Amino acid sequence: MAYVPTRGVTTVYDLIGDAFAWLCLLTVTALAAVGLVRPYRPAGAGATDRGALREAGR
Repeated sequence: MAYVPTRGVTTVYDLIGDAFAWLCLLTVTALAAVGLVRPYRPAGAGATDRGALREAGR
């Protein structure tokens, strides 16, 4: 059987607490907000517009 100290020992969790969990929650919330605010554009929608603008500028 191993000896595992339960008192008087500093652990990683003591140092960072719930910071990792809060950081994950903040990241998911920010990505969801960006996904909701940013308008949907199909994959090839902007390619022809840029090509037409490039040709007009020459």
